[in-house]
Amino acid sequence: MVRKIYKIIIVLIALFSFFSCSSNEDKLFKAVKNGDLNEVKSLIEGGVSVLSSNKNGLTPLEVARLNNQAEIVSFLYDEVKKMLDKETELLLEKKFSEQLINLKNLERERKKYY
Repeated sequence: MVRKIYKIIIVLIALFSFFSCSSNEDKLFKAVKNGDLNEVKSLIEGGVSVLSSNKNGLTPLEVARLNNQAEIVSFLYDEVKKMLDKETELLLEKKFSEQLINLKNLERERKKYY
């Protein structure tokens, strides 16, 4: 009896997640496909990840490329680049903090002579 209840709950959860597909990620992919740059910008600024993927495993950037949405490709590429640059900077600061401080100090000293 308990197993049947668990199975019913699992089926209900699966159905709910299947039918609640109008998430912001889905809206993003629809906006990309339709070429709606303003909606894409709004969703990205609202917190939807540019690295999200659709049911086929494609990112918004890949969908934009496949649909020849040049303006959206450019916007999404810039957003991905900004995110990766921030992540790289954080990683470098964490891993090489002492060396970065030394480089910054060296740069300040160098500027004094130029």
